[in-house]
Amino acid sequence: MVASLVVLLAGVGSACDSTRVRSIHTAHLPSHDAGLEGADAGADSSHTPLLGSPLVLGVGQSLCAGVAGQPVLSTEQPYGNLTLWDPGPDPKFSLDGGARSERGSTSLVLVPLVEPIRGELSVDAGYPRFGYPNHVKGETFHTAMANGITARGRALGLGELFTVHSNVCEGARSLADLRRGGKSLAYAAGLFETRAYTELTRNAGKRPWVSAVVLTHGEADAENPSYEAELGSYFDELSADLRAITGQTRAVTFFVSQQNAAPARGPERALRSTSSFETWHLSTVRTDVVCVGPKYDFPYAKDRIHSTASGYRRLGEKLAEAYVDTVVRGIKFRPLEPVEATFAGAVARVTFHVPYPPLDWENTLGRPHGTRSHPWSEGRGFEIADASGDVGIVRARLEGESVVLELTRDVHAPALVRYAMTQDSEGPKGFRGGEADGRTGLLVDSDPFEGEDTQSFDVVAVRGAAMLTGPFSKRGRRDLIEGDGIAKGTILLATNTTTATMSAPFTGTSGLGQVKVHADTRNHAVMFEMALQPTAKP
Repeated sequence: MVASLVVLLAGVGSACDSTRVRSIHTAHLPSHDAGLEGADAGADSSHTPLLGSPLVLGVGQSLCAGVAGQPVLSTEQPYGNLTLWDPGPDPKFSLDGGARSERGSTSLVLVPLVEPIRGELSVDAGYPRFGYPNHVKGETFHTAMANGITARGRALGLGELFTVHSNVCEGARSLADLRRGGKSLAYAAGLFETRAYTELTRNAGKRPWVSAVVLTHGEADAENPSYEAELGSYFDELSADLRAITGQTRAVTFFVSQQNAAPARGPERALRSTSSFETWHLSTVRTDVVCVGPKYDFPYAKDRIHSTASGYRRLGEKLAEAYVDTVVRGIKFRPLEPVEATFAGAVARVTFHVPYPPLDWENTLGRPHGTRSHPWSEGRGFEIADASGDVGIVRARLEGESVVLELTRDVHAPALVRYAMTQDSEGPKGFRGGEADGRTGLLVDSDPFEGEDTQSFDVVAVRGAAMLTGPFSKRGRRDLIEGDGIAKGTILLATNTTTATMSAPFTGTSGLGQVKVHADTRNHAVMFEMALQPTAKP
């Protein structure tokens, strides 16, 4: 039975989408669960088939579904990572289980994971335009995450780590819509695909388990004051239902990221996002919730709400780093986050958990609150307020694992420090994702992690010019670029198939040279709000 299923993977992948079988190895692939729960005692890991891999479930709204993430970049599967597919006939992905087959009660099969994780289904054939199973609209984080897990596992000597991915997101849906009994089909679809994965895995003689749920959400609940409590309750019910299906005792880890595009600023809309703060805060009080950071530093599409394909891939790279640390190594990933905030007179200090010291300032994003007359224009994303109103920031400087803020006047309790929380400009339609006049900041760590998307290739450069000529078809805006004659921290401002424009001019000798390009996986400080505590020490 196992051998027949492995053959089926290649055959069905070819039938549903020829790009899904590129570079795939379909035999003798060790499973992710070797050494973890689900490993067969005494199994020869060098001959363990693909079907021993754990499930990663993607949930959320449009940034989970890859809206605006076109053209897709992750079109090849170089490892053994998989996703679920329904080869038909119509209706595909029927939640009642579909037609019975040699696989058992499920109509789904496992195929190599590439983007888009699910192809477009015809509305004329009766599928919804945006809902499950026709919800994916471009590059998602899944393939970059899966391939990054495999590559990082190999680099760290952790063995061959493979994952199966399922995406059941739906755009513009609040958390109430996505929860059990909500208006969306997303929750039922997640359980349906988990049952299919579980049956296929058990048929292969393996133990199924859901290792992670990735939630990419928050825009629809940007002003929801109960978001943290509702999110915790949602995770509890989802964990219970998933574990009941797989029969696992091992906990499900929930990975989250902060959104920074909503609410749109307008005459009656809030300047700050409650859900962004509460998403991060939940990760500080629950061991099973991991925040991988914000998305204010990502490349955004023209609507300033959704990301580009390279941005979604970048999220996948960071998720891969956090997953390997947390799920495989047992070391909970923590972002660049505050641990203490104090003030004395006209000086405030915010001390951080710094994943990879030293702290640094990002120099390619615009100045937050950049109008010279703004009280926080020198704060690099930091904001101070007390009972008397906003407190001006004269200077923000780094001191070890702290940021010291020199202020225009003494602070009086009660007082708050915020970071990347307040939007200045209404902008087109009020959305300012990725813009300096939106919710953004400049504090980063020095994480050396380079994801699986790293490429090295030859380019032609001209001294004093910012444009390079080379094979940039797989690169995107805000990717980091390194090489002789290229300043540290230089990013790509724009790319097309054969050229790219850098954020700084080339200073080397004109001619042919090699560059390395990869996603910016430094940890950017989380968006937060914290009470300032008085202290005698400035």
